[in-house]
Amino acid sequence: MDKVSKTINTLKKLFLQDCILSCGLSGKDSSVVAHCAVEALKQAKEEKPTHRGMLYIVTTNTTIDNFEIHNFILQLHEAAREYAKEYDLPIITKELKPKLFNTPIVEYLGRGKLLRTMQTAARGRDCSVDWKVLPAKEFLSSLAKTHQTDKVISISGTRDAESTARAKNIAKRGESIDVIVKTDLGLALAPIKDWSTNDVWSLIGQIEDDVIESFIDIHAAGLRKHYSAGNGGTCDIYFGNSRDVSKSCGSRFGCTLCSLVESDKSLENQIEVDPDTYGYMTPFVALRKFMNDTLFDNERSRSLLGRDVKHGDWIKVGYNQYSLEYRKELLRYVLTMDANERTRAEALGYAPRFELVDYETLAAIQYHWSREGGESRPAEAIAIWHEVHTYGKRYAISETSKTPSQTTVLQFGSLNFIAGTGRQDYRYANLTELDALFDGERTGLAASAIDKSLFKCHQTVLDGELALVTPFKETQRNSVDAYLAEQYINEAYFDLEAEGAFEPGNDICPTVIIKDMLNNEVITIRKGGMNKLHQDLKRAQTYNAVMKAMKSGSASLVENVVLARSITESEFNTRIAEITDDAEQSAPQMALGF
Repeated sequence: MDKVSKTINTLKKLFLQDCILSCGLSGKDSSVVAHCAVEALKQAKEEKPTHRGMLYIVTTNTTIDNFEIHNFILQLHEAAREYAKEYDLPIITKELKPKLFNTPIVEYLGRGKLLRTMQTAARGRDCSVDWKVLPAKEFLSSLAKTHQTDKVISISGTRDAESTARAKNIAKRGESIDVIVKTDLGLALAPIKDWSTNDVWSLIGQIEDDVIESFIDIHAAGLRKHYSAGNGGTCDIYFGNSRDVSKSCGSRFGCTLCSLVESDKSLENQIEVDPDTYGYMTPFVALRKFMNDTLFDNERSRSLLGRDVKHGDWIKVGYNQYSLEYRKELLRYVLTMDANERTRAEALGYAPRFELVDYETLAAIQYHWSREGGESRPAEAIAIWHEVHTYGKRYAISETSKTPSQTTVLQFGSLNFIAGTGRQDYRYANLTELDALFDGERTGLAASAIDKSLFKCHQTVLDGELALVTPFKETQRNSVDAYLAEQYINEAYFDLEAEGAFEPGNDICPTVIIKDMLNNEVITIRKGGMNKLHQDLKRAQTYNAVMKAMKSGSASLVENVVLARSITESEFNTRIAEITDDAEQSAPQMALGF
């Protein structure tokens, strides 16, 4: 109780100094911090009713969190709001999310970004930065503007006893139980830094037994239940420090697809201990296994076609992001998971407990696919959505065995080069040469003859010259209008289908879907992003022209065609040097007068 009193008194002093505290709520440790913060705010109000301190209780939803735990945490949000109303306390709760185009499903299924593992995450836990830290950082910055103060402090449940690595990170940041430090998030405090796991569960136990009043009172037992299930059904709690505890109910819950650990034991234990409560998350275990098993199965999961255009006309050829075919497979699995959950929920009369691909997410995925190129027909992502949700198809996740990280020797005709996750001999292909061979119309955002018949185009500058383009709208960042996306997917898509836009053999390039979504303001692009989109669409149109000329819907065949017409990195460097030399020699010379 001394530690509890010290924590409450520390936080009370901050409220009395008119500080704005933001408490990240995600599990047992942060729950006791939130309890202490609410009690501190309550005491501060009794001591000085005019203080201007406030408490924000915040939870970040990565969109693939352990859904049962996340939904339980949102119940704690509701309990905090009710408690605040009862005692007239300035408490606000918020659920944060990463921006749509940065969410895991859009990154994996849309952009084809590789599953984060210790081998593929160049910056370590960059997923945590993208999906949790950045939304929190933006939120804390908004609090400073809203309250016109620099006294915004983030408080967390980080503890030395969690792990050696966590203790080192806390020490590196200089965080303390009563000293505020400057971190990447801004001002921060670790008020339970020196608490043991027993200290945490001791407080929760006293709340559960009504010894201590708290806003989490009726939820304390639920907190213990979830952690017990995650620990295999055991939760040995001993109050005080009289003995060591081997199973101290220290389960860790995170993203259902997290692959920065060997296996998600907590989720697997939950499902095994209580299938009625947690069994609906079983498909996530299967999907995680599938994505892990196939991550280094290069021929199955990776694309050879580069996305960055170098020196205006060249693309890199070598294994990199997920291939479009693999992303189609993932989308079918994820949509099936959504559909099955919806069916179960309707049968039992409750709301679905998760939805991974809503209309906004689907529009964002379709945007990335059309922007990258390689679709055999326009709007393949939307077509797959209708396969599952409109026509009732279901796709079982494939059984796989793990393919180890490897280096592959690619052979195509006389070509023989190393590719894979180790050393990779990249090759390079020229887009202009490919267009000439396959009769491509590389217009990018500029209106083609077909576009001019479909859209009311307007003039803008592309590649330094005036050009007619499909109407588009710019905003602060790439975004999707949820209402217009739903209309487009359920109505406009079928209008295009009725008009023959998806018929095999027509002259419509699949990139037309991006132009159509821009025209209908389903998608808005960030300011300054138009030229990059223009260049990307030109590259996509080249890929699509190759596919059309080969009369094949196979993206792998297109990869082989591009590979066959590629040159080695040494040849590429020589050609670029020659082009640079020619440009310098043809440049006008300055006459010097003396």
